[in-house]
Amino acid sequence: MTLDSPQSGEHQPNAASVPSTSKAGIWLRNVLTSTTTRTILNTVVFQELHPTASPPESTVLTYSVKDSAIGSEGGRKPRRTRRKSKKQGKRGPKGSTCLTWSQVKEVDQLGHLTRKDGFPLNACITIRAPIGLSDAKGKRVISRKIARITQALRGRGHPHIGMTTYEKNPHLHAHHLVHVPPDLTGRIMSWDQGNDGDIHVGRADRFSTVYITKQRKWMGPEIEGKIADRHDRRLWAKSSYIAGPRLTFTRDAKALIASHTSARGASNVVSDQSA
Repeated sequence: MTLDSPQSGEHQPNAASVPSTSKAGIWLRNVLTSTTTRTILNTVVFQELHPTASPPESTVLTYSVKDSAIGSEGGRKPRRTRRKSKKQGKRGPKGSTCLTWSQVKEVDQLGHLTRKDGFPLNACITIRAPIGLSDAKGKRVISRKIARITQALRGRGHPHIGMTTYEKNPHLHAHHLVHVPPDLTGRIMSWDQGNDGDIHVGRADRFSTVYITKQRKWMGPEIEGKIADRHDRRLWAKSSYIAGPRLTFTRDAKALIASHTSARGASNVVSDQSA
């Protein structure tokens, strides 16, 4: 006798009668429908009806590979882990070998907006990462040093308007172009460690945006010639792959760009309504 063909008058568990709205109900339903549970119940029922006889081989307790709750050894099934494809490679931040032309335009845009609003980017701080570190760890070292600039500026009530470009050829370093007010110029300039140090601080002008974007995409001789005619001489330098972003803006710089973008959108709406 099996659970699939019960005798009349016998009450046996049925998966359909188990409520499936709760987690316990779902678990009990899965257990009742498993091959191992049916084998156990068949063995118990046979021994109650035939106490002196031995159960047939079809009802002997075995562990089924199809059992959803119990493995082949009677224990829990090991959790399946997703096998990583060989083509997928190592996981890590997406990087690039150079700045795109759109990123170069973003740098030029911030330089123009800061001069327009009276916050010219007048200091260029070059920070070198220690040799031998990965790109991620080297960037963390650089970010901690840039955080000192943020503390110095906000400690005097000034916004930190600046941007950072990362370069690598052959070692990782960063150029941080920032607006430094007159009352902090001496303090920021004192951080300069000379050419042999890890931090070099210099004065910046309107052409500094060209310098910090020199590791950009090469556009070909024809387009590069047109760029030189329109933008004077646009620097270009060979670069290496850098994991993660190559260009970042400070929070105050993003707010400045967003304010001009929203103002430009509002002016376009007004002009459309007046037309």
